[in-house]
Amino acid sequence: MRNYRLKRIESAGLDFRKESGSVDPGSFRSNFLAALVPRCTIPRLPGNQSWFLEDRMAAKRTHMSFDDVQRFLEGLLGEDLHAKRILSLAGATLGVIETASLAIGAIGQGLALARGRLTKHAIKQVDRMLSNPGIDLDVVLRRWVSFVIGARERIVVAMDWTEFDPDGQATLMLSLLSSHGRATPLIWHTVDKANLKNRRNEEEYRLLVALAEIVPAETSVCIVADRGFGDHKLYRVLTEELKFDYVIRFRGNILVTAASGEARPAAEWVMAAGRARTLRAAAVTAERFTVGTVVCVRDKGMKEPWCLAASTTDDTARQLINLYAKRWTIEPGFRDTKNLRFGMGMGAIHVSTPERRDRLWLLNAFAVALLTLLGATGEALGYDRHLKSNTSKLRTHSLFRQGCMLYELIPNMPEHRLRPLIENFAKNLAQQSVFNGTFGTI
Repeated sequence: MRNYRLKRIESAGLDFRKESGSVDPGSFRSNFLAALVPRCTIPRLPGNQSWFLEDRMAAKRTHMSFDDVQRFLEGLLGEDLHAKRILSLAGATLGVIETASLAIGAIGQGLALARGRLTKHAIKQVDRMLSNPGIDLDVVLRRWVSFVIGARERIVVAMDWTEFDPDGQATLMLSLLSSHGRATPLIWHTVDKANLKNRRNEEEYRLLVALAEIVPAETSVCIVADRGFGDHKLYRVLTEELKFDYVIRFRGNILVTAASGEARPAAEWVMAAGRARTLRAAAVTAERFTVGTVVCVRDKGMKEPWCLAASTTDDTARQLINLYAKRWTIEPGFRDTKNLRFGMGMGAIHVSTPERRDRLWLLNAFAVALLTLLGATGEALGYDRHLKSNTSKLRTHSLFRQGCMLYELIPNMPEHRLRPLIENFAKNLAQQSVFNGTFGTI
């Protein structure tokens, strides 16, 4: 996260050697640290007091330590993954947090910066981890999904594809919709686009089944998806086989038949002035597959009508519209991961295989989770008021964005604000119930 570009330091004022040619380690360390720190903010200290400067700088650099990340991953994966592989994942995750990048070289540089390692060795460590078959994504994601869902009785999950055209790859993502402005990645799968022709439905079915096998039987699931998934075959699989609810948008030219028998293209069911029309037990497509509810609406600001198919018959039109609107939170999550300017730049780097990209998605999920928790900790302390320029009482930045901003501010944060943040972050990190509460349902 920090700008770690090295500045050239003039050596004229650094006299590290005594006249005899021998080196005093304590003097060397004190003079070197004093040269790195602006003299206007931290004065030079007499010989035996250099420990104060060193301790102060060390305290500033331990805001999210390797041990914090390691403990988090051990609690998550300790029963299913070898300790050495957890260490490797922890190091790479810390590298992502340090540099806000998913480029392998940048992750390695961040790891070297955070742990005082050689950059060359750190980059190689990250590269080997991404190709390590011992890190079984099926096992890891099973633990990850269970951890994020926790004891919730109901979850709402957005489903969407995102593509990486230069590498000819595409990722199908299922993300948990939350209240903090970003959908949380739950489970995903990357494929070569060349192998995707006529197999897209098969890949979607495979991932949905994988989710159904992990989610506890007592937890209800609602899938929210856009027009690309508006297919009566998917509706049937979700309700009859997987026992999932759904709210899925479909195209306006799809035929919708009301319970009375009247049939029109979906867009023509919109009422005057764009008001929503609700059709219970309506049939969609020429095959006349019956769904619980169809809602057709064109609110102010909509470029096209929203035509929604839902399995439920209990929710009102406005509730279904608002639920589908939350699907959009998966898009900022993609931007945070893919965009080079506003995010971690996965869309701008070359990734040779789908398997390596899936492991990059895993590092992204871990880093986003930790930064979101840091943002939630800061917001609970009222620090969000210091991060925005307006005076609104509503949340301006997502918890993830707040976490990123706080992480950048921590190295120079005053002690009276730094200590509560770090202590509460460590406390929250140690409590899985608090962590799960961060990713609350809508």
